[in-house]
Amino acid sequence: MARVPHLTTAEFEILKVLWRLEQATVAEVRGEQTRRGSAPAYTTVMTLLGRLAAKGAVQVDRSKEPFVYRAAHRRESVIGSRVRTFLQDVFDGKADSLVLQLVEDEALSVEDLRAIERTISAAEASEASEPSDASEPSDHSDPIRIASEVTRGATHARARAAAQSRRASAPPPAPVAAPAGAARGRRGDGGKGR
Repeated sequence: MARVPHLTTAEFEILKVLWRLEQATVAEVRGEQTRRGSAPAYTTVMTLLGRLAAKGAVQVDRSKEPFVYRAAHRRESVIGSRVRTFLQDVFDGKADSLVLQLVEDEALSVEDLRAIERTISAAEASEASEPSDASEPSDHSDPIRIASEVTRGATHARARAAAQSRRASAPPPAPVAAPAGAARGRRGDGGKGR
């Protein structure tokens, strides 16, 4: 399949509609976007579909009136391409930094972490059943190792965050009373400085 082109956010939103509907006319795409809370003009949708067609991201059936549009790339391919681009642009290609950021921002729920752990376990089991090349060095870019370490560490990160939150919301300690005479000053003159 052809390389996934760079897509704007608006173009990606159009593709999401086409993946849901499988194929659609301009009016159907616009109707779906309107139902989902966006109300683009008909001409805007038509322009975006034209751009997507020019980029090779959609196929157009011109044998029908009105024209029917269909995504030219599978959803997984486009999302994978966008994630890799984002990872490279924002995190210099370091997947562990992205996952750590998600954990630190508490963007991953416990259910998300469990799903990630299941995926890691399945990948590790699959990898263990395949013959390995002992000459391959173990490096820091191994996504299975990174994700495994991060998800195992996520519990600790959440515990640290909860402890910090408790400390931050705890009432301040009561002030300690000063010894008698300390408030008047050190000279013994009642703090008048005479």
